[in-house]
Amino acid sequence: RDKSYVAYGISLLSVMMTLTAVALTIIRISYLRLHGPDADPYGAYKHFAIDLFGMVVHVAVAYVVVRETLAKKGL
Repeated sequence: RDKSYVAYGISLLSVMMTLTAVALTIIRISYLRLHGPDADPYGAYKHFAIDLFGMVVHVAVAYVVVRETLAKKGL
């Protein structure tokens, strides 16, 4: 059972990183077409970290809400 939690965690992190990368790529392409190149050479890395952090926070809050809801229902 412990291995399934590790596998789930790795899968979840992989999906979150992939979705963040896809979203950031779309945003960066749009930004490039509208405003030209980013003046910050590390901008993509900073935005990736910020976006991934935001996704982790949202997933963590969703986890807490679901866990509390199930606990109140006795499940």
